[in-house]
Amino acid sequence: MSTTTTTQDHRTVGAEVRMVVRAICAVAIVLLVINIGARAWLLMRLAPEIKDLRAASVQLDALHEGMVDEETGARGYLATGSPLFLQPYKAAQPRVAAAAVRLAALLSGSEATRDLLVEEQARQRWSEAWGSTAVDPRQARAVGVGGAVGSVDTARLTSFMLEGKRLFDAYRQAHTRLQQDIRTAVDRASDQENRWLFWSGALQAVVAAGAVAVAVAARRQMTRRITAPVEALADGIRRIADGQRHRPFELGAAPRELVSLGESITTMAEALERQVVDLGEQREQVRLHAARLSTVLAAAREVAGSLSLRYVLRSVADAARGLGVDRVRIWLLKDDDNALMLSFDTAAGPQGPADATRVVVGTGLVGRTAKYGRPIGPEPLEDGAGHAVAVPLIVGGRVVGALECLVLQAMELGHEVLEILEALAGHAAGALASAQLHEQTAELAVTDPLTHLANRRAFEADFPNEVDRAQRYQRPLSLISLDLDNFKLLNDRYGHAYGDLVLQQTSQALIDVVRGSDRVYRVGGEEITVLCPETDAQHANALAERLRAAVEAAGGPDAPVFTASLGVAELPRHASGAADLLAAADRALYAAKNDGRNRVASAEPKIPSPSRSVAGS
Repeated sequence: MSTTTTTQDHRTVGAEVRMVVRAICAVAIVLLVINIGARAWLLMRLAPEIKDLRAASVQLDALHEGMVDEETGARGYLATGSPLFLQPYKAAQPRVAAAAVRLAALLSGSEATRDLLVEEQARQRWSEAWGSTAVDPRQARAVGVGGAVGSVDTARLTSFMLEGKRLFDAYRQAHTRLQQDIRTAVDRASDQENRWLFWSGALQAVVAAGAVAVAVAARRQMTRRITAPVEALADGIRRIADGQRHRPFELGAAPRELVSLGESITTMAEALERQVVDLGEQREQVRLHAARLSTVLAAAREVAGSLSLRYVLRSVADAARGLGVDRVRIWLLKDDDNALMLSFDTAAGPQGPADATRVVVGTGLVGRTAKYGRPIGPEPLEDGAGHAVAVPLIVGGRVVGALECLVLQAMELGHEVLEILEALAGHAAGALASAQLHEQTAELAVTDPLTHLANRRAFEADFPNEVDRAQRYQRPLSLISLDLDNFKLLNDRYGHAYGDLVLQQTSQALIDVVRGSDRVYRVGGEEITVLCPETDAQHANALAERLRAAVEAAGGPDAPVFTASLGVAELPRHASGAADLLAAADRALYAAKNDGRNRVASAEPKIPSPSRSVAGS
């Protein structure tokens, strides 16, 4: 094969390319300078301002939410005298103070500073002139709006309430003005950002148009000097691919590199002839290798997506059976690491092995595989009807089981099959370990580790279902809230280790007393809840009394006496829903504690409660 050129040209492809590259680099530098300059200005000037304004808007909303909580709690406390309404007031105070400090820092030096001062003054006037008086019993009595129920001057209280509303409305107006100032500032900064992006983009578009003009001129030059010779080379390569390996190249005015490339292609075509024979053998080897990889990947995908131990075992066994073996058995190492248990056997059917078959590590084919952590076999079976191989299941350098494959026919477990089995075992080991860990974790997730009772998560899952079932079938459902009396004093006097022992003894005493249909949950530190399906208040009270007596007797004659208070509530007698039932049981628990502790109290019929809280000791 020969290569010919019609003219000689001393210029090279490198020279042609360098000229085009210089033009492209110049345009790219201009575009980069414009883009970096625009972004630098945005990031250094506008982005921090917009970020601070938006953060200020979030803090202003948080401050207002806290003020609303304070106002609502103060009014509720002033109107009812109930300390429960002080909780949102007290919880909101640190939030309001923190939000005010952050808001002042974010708006420092901005145009909204004046309205920020107005808002702060209105907020302080409300808090000092009304809010602090409303929540302080002594100040409230001093102005004639506080005192025992029935002794409050209604006219003064109404006037005081109206004054609080006027002051809070003044704060709300100042808050609205400040909020509008922040929004206006954000909009103005965003508009400025958009204008800057528009003009910088327009400038980049002009430069890009110049780049297009440069590219068009470069394309014409490259087409004449490089593209035409390259197309001639490509046409010659197509002829070589079609078997016409003795046609010359007509390169025209080609640079020296392309002439040299034509000569190299000619040499390569000659070598191609020699490789055609070897190509067929290489294709067959690639096909066999791809088939092996496909088998391993399919099995890996099958087991990687499941946390069901039974499903993973069956999938691994099916994949091994797909290699042509007659029987697959999977052995998993017990926790003591001294024996393997048969966990799956294809000969036993979908239900798994009927009997617990055990193999000591180090004995037999499977035991030796687990001990040495390497494949063993093929070895003939004891009856001489076939042979078997065992592959270890290894996770993190630790053997967790073994995969045993038995062949009862004339098939041989060759090197290729053994490699597939090792790869399969590598993927299967991790999936099996994950499935085992998942089953153990699922059990621990709903069990309290100290008392071995069901935990709060289990209660939150079971309780709504039981309420729905009781309401659907119109059956009674009772809830018993139990709290150990003076538990903190017990911990302080005898130590937390003794407190843990008390909890364990109490839990065991409760388990010994409750019925089979009842469920006991540890939902807090010393707070225990008993869920009693199909149980009305009368029977629940009787059960609660037995539980109280069991707790009292659990300490023994030589141990400090510990007791419990219990509250009983029934659905639908004392509540109309899940939240009401919890609140009713808690109220009954409070009543039992207020009456002297170590007693059972029943809830009043359907008295609503604002929230559920943990009973005090």
